[in-house]
This record gives sequence, structure tokens and C-alpha cells, in this order.
Amino acid sequence: MYNERRAANRNRALPSAPKGPPSYPRSRDRLPHRLPKRSYPLRRDDHPREHHYSRHQQQTRYQETPVPSFESLKPRDTRWDVCIAKLQGMSARFAKASGVFPSPSISRVDTLTAEEVKELIGKQQKYEQMRRERQVSQNISGISNSKASKTVHLQGIDFDIISTQTVHTYLENFLASTVIPNVSYEDLKITTRVDGQSLIVECMSSLVATTLLSFQGKQIEEFQCTLQVNRPPDYIASSKPLVRKEQDAQIVDEIIETSSLICVNGISKESLADDLRKVFAEFGTLYSISILLDKLSYDSIGVAFINYMSLNENITYKDIFNNVKEKYQWNCHWACRNRDHRYFQSCDITTMNIKELVDFRTREISKHEHTSTIQILNVLPANQLIGDETDKQFNVFRNEVSQLRGFKDIKVTKPPKDVKSITPEEFVPEYGRVYIKFEKPKDASSALTQICGRFFNNRLLLGSYLDDSLF
Repeated sequence: MYNERRAANRNRALPSAPKGPPSYPRSRDRLPHRLPKRSYPLRRDDHPREHHYSRHQQQTRYQETPVPSFESLKPRDTRWDVCIAKLQGMSARFAKASGVFPSPSISRVDTLTAEEVKELIGKQQKYEQMRRERQVSQNISGISNSKASKTVHLQGIDFDIISTQTVHTYLENFLASTVIPNVSYEDLKITTRVDGQSLIVECMSSLVATTLLSFQGKQIEEFQCTLQVNRPPDYIASSKPLVRKEQDAQIVDEIIETSSLICVNGISKESLADDLRKVFAEFGTLYSISILLDKLSYDSIGVAFINYMSLNENITYKDIFNNVKEKYQWNCHWACRNRDHRYFQSCDITTMNIKELVDFRTREISKHEHTSTIQILNVLPANQLIGDETDKQFNVFRNEVSQLRGFKDIKVTKPPKDVKSITPEEFVPEYGRVYIKFEKPKDASSALTQICGRFFNNRLLLGSYLDDSLF
């Protein structure tokens, strides 16, 4: 009975539909997508035969989502860039320093009266004015702030064997591990570049460059060489005599950068300032003694800097160098003199006293070799060093100078083109200086006589010689 019933049902069934294309249990329109790095059979329906997609081609489809805008990511409730109406005109730094905000969670704004706020704003303006005057009169015009005073030249290293980065790292580690008087951590940054057989090191502070002069004549085991450290050819040091204000004042523990600064190498680690004072006091009156110390152990690293106020009768610096070398095996050399010349400057030239020095002769103020290159100062004001106004004024000055005998070329130092404003802290002494090249030193000397002392756009022109290698 069972088989007969099955046969009857089979005869009653309708004819089957024609067989269609093969169906795939996984649809491309449904998630999850095909997993990457998995082998799947090719689909003829999705990939026509004329395209011939490879089995190994990536088959994953990524879901596209809109990228959120920056405006949607901006904080909604913030008062970071909103100034309190009561403190309008007061900087955040001064408000914090004056105690308006003793801590992040405490504020004294509600307790301040209008008179107190006005007094604080007046103090802020006074401090800003004092800071600008100090920057202009001291730092910008000082000898120690010039580019030449912050640069040293290292020689004796074979750069075919030792890379520049290795020497750069070695100098940075030395400065970071040494206690240098009156030098902050921010001033320890240096930049290096190779010029022929010399490594030019540019520092942020002149004291750092003077400290690197301690490597003069030293044997460096890491480099297997003896370093020769020199100042730039146009370096000039102050020769102003050192005088104490008080007769009984103690010896200063500072590095005073003068033309008579002595660098002493080879002292023992246990040496103290009193030990050096006993040795060098035999030759004259000392003004300063500074020993470089290691930051971890506070032991001497074997380097000291010494300045004399005056020497005893019939005593010269050469006698001091020879005597110390013979008795104690210490090596002494000049730290603030260039290798080719012995330039000096006998007074401090600032914007406050520049008019008082106009009537002085050049040899009474400074000494410099006669060269074919000169530099002219005070040609352009600081606010005209940016923009097209500089080119207009400079072209007028160029036309006048080009008529002088032996004229060859002229250049001016300006801030980068992307700079739109200059603060006193960002101002570089070299900005605005005009350098003029002549054929002969005689022509340059004649040009200085004709240019210096004249007025250009109501500005008194000043000038000096410049080493030919720096043009």
C-alpha cells in the first residue's frame, strides 16, 4: 500500500519548472561581508566574463560613513577664549602672577575693585615698557648678543669617519651635564653644520660658545683626535677694564667675557676656587674665578675661567701661562680672542649712549683690520624690515651707494618672508644691517668716511669694517 500511494502522488504532480542559474546561500547585499584573506569561488553573475577578476584580488567592501566636521567636534561649553569684562586689558600671565588667580579653582575677580584693577593694568603697562627698554638698550646692542659671539669653529675631526650627528650629540651631552653660571636650560640648544674641514657650532648664548672653547687642544678619545676650537674671524670682545664697586668685594663666581678671559684646562676634580685663587693671586688682583662642575657629582670637570683686574709689576700673561704649565701642568689659553686678529672694543655701545660716542675717533672705541667689506647700521627702522616698504627704502640707499668708487655688491639682512611682526625678544641684532662689498680696502675706507655720520631718512648712519669671509 505504501509504495502504490507514493506512485499515485508522483503521477498527480505537476511538471517541474526549468532549472535556473545556481543560487548562492550568501548574498553580497547582506552583512557580514566576505572575510578578507579567505578563498571564495568566483561568481559569474557578479563578475562578467569579459572582466576576468582574479581570485586573489581583494573582495572586501567597506562601509562608507560621513566624516564629522571640525565644527561638530568643537567644545560646546568653554570660556577659554573669553576674557572677563572686569579684567579687560590685562594679560592672563600678569593676572596669574599678580595673584588674581592663586590656583586653578580659586579666583579673586569678584573681590577686586575698579581702582585695584586699574592699578594692576597700570603696573602691567609699566613692566612691559621697562622690559622693552631693557631689551633694546642691553641685549640687542651688546657685544655678547652678536652672531659672531655665539659661534665657534671646530677643527681636527675627520668627518669621513665620524658623522656630524655624532659630534653634535657629544657636544649636547657635554653641555647638558655641566653647570654653567648664568646659563639656563633653554640656552643649551645648538645647531651644527659642516663647512669644509670645520664644524660650525651656533649657540643660543655667548656663554655657551665660550664654554665650548674649553675643548681647545683637548684629546677626545671617542673621536681619536685633538680638537682645535676657534672664534669666527670677525669676533670682537670687550676690553673694558674690570672694576669692583666695593674695595672689599669677594671674587666673582661668573664667566666675564672680556678680551683678557683665561681658560684653564687640566685641573683636578677636587680643585676648588680657593685652590685656584692661591695659585693665580701671586700674579695680580683677581676679579672672577669660575669652575665648571658636573651636574650629578658636583665635582670639577677640569675646566676653569679666570679674569684679572690688574697684573703685578713686570708680570705678563705669557709669564702666567708658562709658570702654571711648568708647576701644575695646567694648559691656559685665551677664551675670547679670535685666531687671526686681536680685535677689541673699549666701551659698551647701546642705544642710550650712541650719540655720546659719535664724536670719538674709531681707534678710541674699537680696533679692526681694514677690509674690503663694510657694514652700515641704523639704515632702516625695525617696523620697515617687514613687507614691501623695505625694498623701496633699500633701493634708494642702494642707488646712492652704487655711485661710490669701487662698489661691487650690497646686501641687507631681513626677517623671513613669512614673518608679519617682530617682538623685542624675537629681534636679531643682524636684522637691518647693510653689507657693502668693494674692490679694495682703500675704497671701503673711503666709503666709510663718506657714509658714516650722514643722515638717511632722519636716521644717523653708523658703520664699521667686516671680515671679507662673512659677506
